[in-house]
Amino acid sequence: SDVCSSDLAVFVEELEDHVSTWNDLLLRIEHGDAPTDAQRTLFRVAHSLKGAARAVSLPALERYCHELEEALDALEGEPDDALLARLFAAADIWAEVARRLRADEPVEDTLFEARRRHSEPVSREHTGGLRVPAARLDALLVRAGELSRAVLRIDDREREVASLAARLRRMRAARSAPE
Repeated sequence: SDVCSSDLAVFVEELEDHVSTWNDLLLRIEHGDAPTDAQRTLFRVAHSLKGAARAVSLPALERYCHELEEALDALEGEPDDALLARLFAAADIWAEVARRLRADEPVEDTLFEARRRHSEPVSREHTGGLRVPAARLDALLVRAGELSRAVLRIDDREREVASLAARLRRMRAARSAPE
């Protein structure tokens, strides 16, 4: 069944909001200052996205979110590096799904499989440099993308306001012009 474009647009907005919430919470967990309900909040986000994915006919995303729910449900205590990497990778996957949907590109099932294999834990070795997993770098890029989109939205709104102001001036001028 075809999903109407307004439903898909709402889904993408919700997905992007969840990516932001998810990343914020994971960063707090990683830095040791997570709220006591962090695991429950992560579970709720995965659960919400699972239902939303079902509503917009994205069964692979629905299954992926269900797998995350199961991992979070089985979690006792703080997540280890492997699970944290997997959770950060989920944000990357969701951001990519949102990007593809905005670009009217297909969201293939292989997206979920390929990214699952690439979520690796952080290396704790000190090699004179800083090793950061791709998932964390991707999360930063997602943030940068969110900021860029916000700037573009503001620019769009400025153009709309300028256009409306010009239209209003023309209408006022036309109304006050002698007939």
